[in-house]
Amino acid sequence: MKLRNWIVLLLACCTAATFVGCGNESQTPPAKNPSLSLAVQVETLTEGESNAFVATAVDVDTKLVYEIAKDGGEYKVYKTSAATTVAYRSTEAGSFSVRVKTEDGALVSNVCSFTVVEYGGDTFGKSVNGESPTANVDLSADRGENATLEHKAVNAVTEEYAFVKGFSADSFYFTTDVDIVTNNGGDAHPKTGIFCKAGTTFYYFAFDVKPHMTGDEVVFVNSTASGWGWPGTVFHEAPSFRNGATRVKNTMGMLRKKGTFYLFINAECIGKVEARGLIAASTVGTFTMGQNAIYSDYACHAEGSEAYTAALKKAEEVWG
Repeated sequence: MKLRNWIVLLLACCTAATFVGCGNESQTPPAKNPSLSLAVQVETLTEGESNAFVATAVDVDTKLVYEIAKDGGEYKVYKTSAATTVAYRSTEAGSFSVRVKTEDGALVSNVCSFTVVEYGGDTFGKSVNGESPTANVDLSADRGENATLEHKAVNAVTEEYAFVKGFSADSFYFTTDVDIVTNNGGDAHPKTGIFCKAGTTFYYFAFDVKPHMTGDEVVFVNSTASGWGWPGTVFHEAPSFRNGATRVKNTMGMLRKKGTFYLFINAECIGKVEARGLIAASTVGTFTMGQNAIYSDYACHAEGSEAYTAALKKAEEVWG
């Protein structure tokens, strides 16, 4: 047989069928073995922090459906995506389970768990209205027997707030030690104190010590959407925050009884202020304007508590 004929025969053999090779050996595509698994990046995080769900998908041709269940409840779809890594930002505390499945439901991954802990320290954190402390408030030491809260030093004149977490009432007694460390941003009228907030109205009780840190004034003033109610009510019983070069702590307290405020400096009730029209419950916390201050030995006492009752009795004996 001529060489040309051998070549033609060989080519015919190799192209006889799609998956039939030379020598009639069958060639089949490899079998698929689809699988789906899941991992979480962080197992314990704080409200507001981010997590990531990382899926490993082999031979999966559909989108992935990420599902989350809270505290043993029903799974709810979080996101449907072709991505194998999905970001998740925690917005509430609790224990969570997460899984991923194919869009057609044919494959379901293992279940992963993660925990989101409540934002804040022992005393300060989110208000009942979901408000968080401002950026320059440090809650890291707000734990344990000797807890402290710091409104930090920044090179700017800013208003900083920290809320007693989860607290709201129309009557309370909030007291704290105050250590004014330094002024921030060169404000000529820096202030450090405490506040309560009812609706959109703030009521502030603050040391107005001026930049030299000696005793000048204590003020009680409100702030609404229309602006500050300066000069407010001014008291001249302000103590000094310096003894030479040594910093000195002073104590302040705000007692609210419905629409009446009794104000305390170093355990003495220095005045009474009526807040006309104040009916609603208020949140409570610490406040600075242009100052670095450390708060300690703080407590928020509910109406009827021993501390509230004793402070109210003392105030009413002086001011009625």
